[in-house]
Amino acid sequence: MYAFQLLFVVTDTQIIWLALKWLELKAHHQNFFRSVSWKYYEIIG
Repeated sequence: MYAFQLLFVVTDTQIIWLALKWLELKAHHQNFFRSVSWKYYEIIG
């Protein structure tokens, strides 16, 4: 029973960690695309 609860705790923390990593990556990509498009506009404009 305890091991079962422990498994759930580990799974929860892994899901939270993965979600945070995903958000971090998403934010990083958005910043990257923003900076790239800004440079693109600078070159064109």
